Amino acid sequence: MDSIKINSGLWKRLFLFSFLNISLIVTLLFITNGDIIGLLPFLLIYSCTMPFVSLLFSKRSAKKAFNLFVFQDDQHYSPEYEWYFQTTHQLATKAGFKKMPEVAIYESSDMNAFATGRSKNSSLIAISSGLLHKMDSSGIEAVIAHEIAHIKNGDMVTQTLLQAFINILLATILLPITFYKWASILISDRDTEPFVWLIWLLEAVVTLVLLFFANLILKMYSRKREFGADFLAARLTNPQKMMSALQQLHGEPDLLPSQRKFATSQFNGRRKWLELFSTHPSVNKRIKNLQKKFNLN
Repeated sequence: MDSIKINSGLWKRLFLFSFLNISLIVTLLFITNGDIIGLLPFLLIYSCTMPFVSLLFSKRSAKKAFNLFVFQDDQHYSPEYEWYFQTTHQLATKAGFKKMPEVAIYESSDMNAFATGRSKNSSLIAISSGLLHKMDSSGIEAVIAHEIAHIKNGDMVTQTLLQAFINILLATILLPITFYKWASILISDRDTEPFVWLIWLLEAVVTLVLLFFANLILKMYSRKREFGADFLAARLTNPQKMMSALQQLHGEPDLLPSQRKFATSQFNGRRKWLELFSTHPSVNKRIKNLQKKFNLN
């Protein structure tokens, strides 16, 4: 199968991440007249570590959380499983993968799929048994292409970079309050104890507000990347197959509670009545976006 030329834009995203962090650091140094320079390494290490650790172990976490059955190259499976395995490899080859992603399936009645992994060369694609049994072959092919598109577009890495930058920003904003809080604790006595509690309350309120807006930003990016993955999946298969797969999701129930923390990774993510708080755009919006991109109106 011939490959198609796809630009993942990863270097552009890495440049943007570096630019944002450098801008933040320069701004901090300017505001504090250089006094904060000794804390910057600790701030960057603290804020960046956890997102990248999470990305590093994402495949292992997914395998455990979903109890995945991972296919092996040297094994033979039922025709249905073999078709899924071979189709995934064919689409990955068409997308220009040099190393094939791991292919897996998990038991679930919902029609869903997800991709994860720290890089294109260390990735995993999994679909639910419900998807394999309920959706037609054209739709399944489009869903697989959608997950391959997430990997090819570097969406997992970009989300990690975004999460790291948000962590740095939150830590920077909270830094003065945190220092003031601990300074107040060290010099506090019975007379100043109410003031210390007030600082603790202020820190909690500011943290909750910042986390709320940070969550909105992450959800907004999650919705945007779904449009990008739909578009690339339509290129790897064809727009009609992708729209058919989306149409077959109508009426599907929300995610199971055990799967909700993985919503941003899945094909059919968590939906809410107010899309601002959803990880995925509505099916109708995704179909209309494809129609617009491919001039199918």
